[in-house]
Amino acid sequence: MTQWTDERIPIWVPPLPGEALDSWIACYAARLRASTRDFLTALGLPGSRPAQMAAELTPREADALSLATGLDRAELVAMTLQPFDGLAVTISRGQQRRLGQPPWWRPTGARSRYCPRCLDDTTGRWPLEWRLPWIYACRHHHLLLLEVCPTCGNPPLAHSPSYRGPATPGLCSHPIPAAEPGKRTWSRCRHRLADTTKAVELSPDGPILAAQQRLHDLLHTGQSDHEPAGLALREIYALAWRALKGLGTVLDQAPIAVHDVVHDCGGTPPAYSDRKLPENADQIAVGTAIAVIAHEAGHPASQEVFDWILEADRGQYTQDGQQQGRRIDRWRPAGERLTARVITSLNTTMTFPQQLRFGSAMLHPRWPAHTKDQAHRRAAMIPALLWPSWSMRLLDTGAVDTTLPHAFRAACSTYLLIPGTRLGFAAAGRLLGHQAPRRDRRIIDRLFQPAGLTAPASALAQLAHALDAHGSPIDYARRRRLLTRESLRIDHRAYQRLCWEHGRKPGAGGRERHMRTYLLDLLGAAPADHVVDVPTTFISEYRKFTAALPAWLRDFLLDQAHASLAQHHIDEPVHWEPPPHWVTDVDWPGVEPDDVDRTVFRDAISTCKTTTEAATALGMPPEHVRLFTALSGMTAPEEDTAPRARGRLMPLRGELAPERLRTLYEDQGLSYKEMAKATGCSNTAVLSALTHASLRGRQRDRPGAVTRTWLEEQCVLRGRSLRGIARECGVPAGDLRKLAVQWGIPVRTGLTRPLPPEISFLPQPLAPDLHRILTSKISFETLRLLPQLPGQPSLSAAERRLGVRDIRHPLLRIERILGFTIIERSHPLTATDPGHSLLARIEHLVQSA
Repeated sequence: MTQWTDERIPIWVPPLPGEALDSWIACYAARLRASTRDFLTALGLPGSRPAQMAAELTPREADALSLATGLDRAELVAMTLQPFDGLAVTISRGQQRRLGQPPWWRPTGARSRYCPRCLDDTTGRWPLEWRLPWIYACRHHHLLLLEVCPTCGNPPLAHSPSYRGPATPGLCSHPIPAAEPGKRTWSRCRHRLADTTKAVELSPDGPILAAQQRLHDLLHTGQSDHEPAGLALREIYALAWRALKGLGTVLDQAPIAVHDVVHDCGGTPPAYSDRKLPENADQIAVGTAIAVIAHEAGHPASQEVFDWILEADRGQYTQDGQQQGRRIDRWRPAGERLTARVITSLNTTMTFPQQLRFGSAMLHPRWPAHTKDQAHRRAAMIPALLWPSWSMRLLDTGAVDTTLPHAFRAACSTYLLIPGTRLGFAAAGRLLGHQAPRRDRRIIDRLFQPAGLTAPASALAQLAHALDAHGSPIDYARRRRLLTRESLRIDHRAYQRLCWEHGRKPGAGGRERHMRTYLLDLLGAAPADHVVDVPTTFISEYRKFTAALPAWLRDFLLDQAHASLAQHHIDEPVHWEPPPHWVTDVDWPGVEPDDVDRTVFRDAISTCKTTTEAATALGMPPEHVRLFTALSGMTAPEEDTAPRARGRLMPLRGELAPERLRTLYEDQGLSYKEMAKATGCSNTAVLSALTHASLRGRQRDRPGAVTRTWLEEQCVLRGRSLRGIARECGVPAGDLRKLAVQWGIPVRTGLTRPLPPEISFLPQPLAPDLHRILTSKISFETLRLLPQLPGQPSLSAAERRLGVRDIRHPLLRIERILGFTIIERSHPLTATDPGHSLLARIEHLVQSA
């Protein structure tokens, strides 16, 4: 308050703590026996309205009030909603200074909730906080604030406007229709709000008032710093309206703490509609109290209530199996902190790619926000096959199938691109140069059980984000682009000299292919599919080569890797691996390389004959032995070469019993397909049963009715297929095919068709060129028109004169089949020398037909 001056009003009416500005102005005017309009006019503010001043003061209004009442400007501003702008209310600045849509809940405008006992104690003075959407209870009298006047049923105005005389504070000033005819159409309600007795009593130690105290502290501490308080209010609001929805859908699944909140607010869950935001005090009280319990990490029921709210939110989807991304996206307006908590809670319901994408297994999960450029930058820091030491840590020691190490390492490298991005597995694999990424994805399902995905998901997500933060000294994308199996440099003379010095044979092309593949692996430029263009035995042979790689050859290949990098002007280390401290708090499913005793490992691989024996002696899986061998530069024992044991075959019964098969196969001479049709089994089952009964390999005599002349006539002259001939003769088509190959008879394939019926019974076989034409897609009618083309003005004119739609494309097709031009496109058309001979033979063929 300022010093007393001549401009000050001699009568002083001090404002109550927390009183609203318009309530104080109305009380001051009533003390002076004046209306609020006359009071403001006397202060030099003839056009000002108390409701607008309570929202925000203009500099002119603040100066006039301060001069007349002695309150300084800061005290006057504290009596308005201006400190809560953007935190609990939204002030639409302009000439009207209205209250717009608040950040949370519904707008209240000039309305206010009220506590009847407070109005009775203060003779109708209105606190400012009653107008905030977050305030729903009186902490002094332990009452739920009321929304409407019990007489007129309308929400009371926050101030009582008076124009003809002093206002009476504490009365409902809402306009109502006149009760008696002949009077004014509208009048004021003027019900004394302090006499209302319908307020709900709240427990002093209950969750409703505890939540109200928490909100009161956030609102008043947030006046100086909006950001932390605003974030907390945003999170509470996101939890509150979902909790209200849950009361109507999954109340039977609610924890005890939720039922305690409902009981504290009267025992009946408040009604809630999806079509409009909550606005009643009981709705906001119950929803906020439940949200505060879930929001406070120290509350004993916090996680239980939070999980129930998540279940309530999941129930809002109209279809089952909605994507987790859509569920999480609905929480993003609540801020990163609450979104991260939601992701963590949904971790157990996510698939492995979703756990990676959102980082749900990490300590700090996040929404995937990486751009395409950021994904490409990370791809440049990841090799096509995961680093050996990280593969050892991630490869489960209890995995059932460890026969696809390259696929596992390729899948892990691909999954490194998914955290924080929107890439799918196939798109991520293509960035690393994988030709068949979907094939590698299945290996994760084979090596990890669903319950054991948390550790690899956390490790890969942490490693991916660490690469983004720290980078890599190697540009693997450039290596994949420049280094191929053909472009790698190998000094063959030096290699042969080393082989001679160590008494080893250089080997043939297979050895060089192994060395080039090893170089690609060493440089991190080899995709997992680098063996697709070699025989299937290459994988096992390459594994033997890398496991038994001697030290001198390993050093030679390392020198060749340096030379290949220098050849392409790449100044990078040959090999690099991320440090292990980049990933923390992970229970590794595999083996930590630093925990392996190198002396014990060297003794084991030097004394054992096979990798399996060494793995048994070391107590680790064979694949981990191979990985550590490659990591440490040691030479592993020989690979196991014994064939895999086959399971015991069960004796066959019924239609596939050996006696029944022998009767059908040997006595009746049926083919595989005929036997399958007779027994009602598949061809594969019949072949397997025959193999099991040792009946395959039946020697059949040559079909007696089939001779070379007859078969050549049917295949070449008639243009029939072997399948049709075999069906007619009752012999297997494979036997006829063997005879045709033995006798050099051309047979019809799927790309040809039988000869036209007009010439199928000619006494003499067709010439090879005519046979190729007629067994293609050229019709006999088109062939009949070709001799008439020479002498025509053009092909278009020939089409009109001959009455055909298209002669140009069939002619081009015939010329493409024969390999020479038949008709010169001159004016008029003329036949070439080979074309003239062909047209003559075609004309003779047409006349013969």
